[in-house]
Amino acid sequence: MPNIFNDGTQVDQIIFDDISIAGASSKTSDFMAVPALYTGRLEVVLMGGSTDCVLATNPATVDIMYYDKTKSSTIHTWSNYVNIPASTYSKGKILTEFHIPYRKLKEVANGDKVFYVKIKINYTQTGSSGNLNAYLVWK
Repeated sequence: MPNIFNDGTQVDQIIFDDISIAGASSKTSDFMAVPALYTGRLEVVLMGGSTDCVLATNPATVDIMYYDKTKSSTIHTWSNYVNIPASTYSKGKILTEFHIPYRKLKEVANGDKVFYVKIKINYTQTGSSGNLNAYLVWK
C-alpha cells in the first residue's frame, strides 16, 4: 500500500487495502470523509492487489454513494458510474481511474451537504477472484 505512486501522485486515503473479491459480487468501502469534494480534484484509482485480480464477465461497475454529515442519509447514488472491462489485472495494474463528480451535485437536492462518500465495485461472482486496491488521490 503506497503513500505515493511512482509518478509522484500523493495518496490521500486508502479505499480498499488488498481486499479479496472472491465469494461476493460486490465490495463497498467504508465512509470516506471528502472535505475537498467541491474542489473537483479528487480521483479514485483502482488497481490489482497482491494477487492477480480477475474480473469475469463484462462489465464490472462502480457506484458512488454520497452521504450527509451524520452518515445516516444517502443524498445521492450514481449507479454504474464507471464500467471496468473483464480481464486479469496483475499487481499494480490499473483497473480504472475516475474523478469523483461534484458539479452534478448542484442539481441534486441537498447536493451541497455531502460530507462522506462510499465507493462500491460490482462484479460477477462466478469466475472472479484475487485482490484489489483502491486509493483516493488529489489531482
